[in-house]
Amino acid sequence: MSKENSMDPAEDAEMNPTDVQNNKPDGPNRNSILKEIVERYLENNKESE
Repeated sequence: MSKENSMDPAEDAEMNPTDVQNNKPDGPNRNSILKEIVERYLENNKESE
């Protein structure tokens, strides 16, 4: 992911670790939210095949 394309500082973690650290509001919950989104997406994909 190039910096121009990414709206999410966490995606630029390697380039900008300080951005991610400064953006902690939803920190620990972020991964579980993403996991939930991915699981839902995969379920929807199975149904549409």
